Amino acid sequence: RTTMDELEELQKLLGAVQKQEAKNRLNERNCRDLLVKLIEKELVQLITTLDGREYVTPDQVERELRDEIIVHGGRVALTTVQQAINVDLRHVQNRMDVIMAE
Repeated sequence: RTTMDELEELQKLLGAVQKQEAKNRLNERNCRDLLVKLIEKELVQLITTLDGREYVTPDQVERELRDEIIVHGGRVALTTVQQAINVDLRHVQNRMDVIMAE
């Protein structure tokens, strides 16, 4: 059995799996409800964006905040960062406090 035969067999298997219809799928609303419950029970720490379309972690907010500080040469208004990151100003302030404490 050659490598090409094995590769061809794997490609056929992949094609068959991709054609199968998923039996247990969560729609967007169910995913959102699940995330809300996890957040409420404090099993996961996520921040909702201002438009409500995405969730980000506090670490992601901090990374984006650091990036904005670098892009603006070390000084930037929190309101400017808040608009760029698209989260509530209090989350930007909280993460800035973490950065300033370092």
